[in-house]
Amino acid sequence: MSRVDSRDAVRCGRTAAYDLALQAQLLVSSDRHQAHHGAINYLPFIDGLRAIAILAVVTYHAIPGVLPGGFAGVDIFFVISGFLITRLINREIREKRFSLPKFLLRRARRLLPAAIACFALTLSISYFVLLPVDFQNFGRSMVATILMYSNLFYYHISGYFSPQVFEIPLLHTWSLAVEDQFYITWPAILMLIMPRLSRASLLAIVTGILTLSLAIAVKKTGADPEWAFFMLPSRAWELLLGCLLGL
Repeated sequence: MSRVDSRDAVRCGRTAAYDLALQAQLLVSSDRHQAHHGAINYLPFIDGLRAIAILAVVTYHAIPGVLPGGFAGVDIFFVISGFLITRLINREIREKRFSLPKFLLRRARRLLPAAIACFALTLSISYFVLLPVDFQNFGRSMVATILMYSNLFYYHISGYFSPQVFEIPLLHTWSLAVEDQFYITWPAILMLIMPRLSRASLLAIVTGILTLSLAIAVKKTGADPEWAFFMLPSRAWELLLGCLLGL
């Protein structure tokens, strides 16, 4: 086998590892709201939006030329997430039975089983297909994912659209980090302001924060596109858009 063929084989292996990890992550994303169905009315159109988002992301990674903007499926997931989780929190706060520790525990119970499966699958494949330096970076990325700062980690070491993405199997976990960072603060904010404000005032405040986040995203997209892609301040408006619909 020639050196070029060897490189191609390694690259194919990395591509397979990344695609499998991505599929596992999509299962995590799809699973994160399933527990809501028992607490609030089931909305069939949400599953349709999820399917569109999944197909868009998978197509973008598998055949980039077919759907160059398929990565926007992540944006759809952010809006869906903000809507469903805020809808649940809103109901529980109004019924005076919301607990932040219980909310975080429920979220952990939904995410951890699929996340552990994703880590195990990706680790077992990466061990055989990644070069030593890449495998070391993989270990660092796993720590960043567990500690909920993988978006910061990937911003500093790579980019979502760089040619080296196949060497970073857990790159897609950046979106989980953004959500986790958001949901550490958002429920607490709602607990503080909802009992004290009218619905109109609440919607006005959320709209103001959303507008500020969108302005940051627009500004940073021109100045530092990778920052705008990975960071919570420039992504919060998408989650908040869903939150507005859920209030």
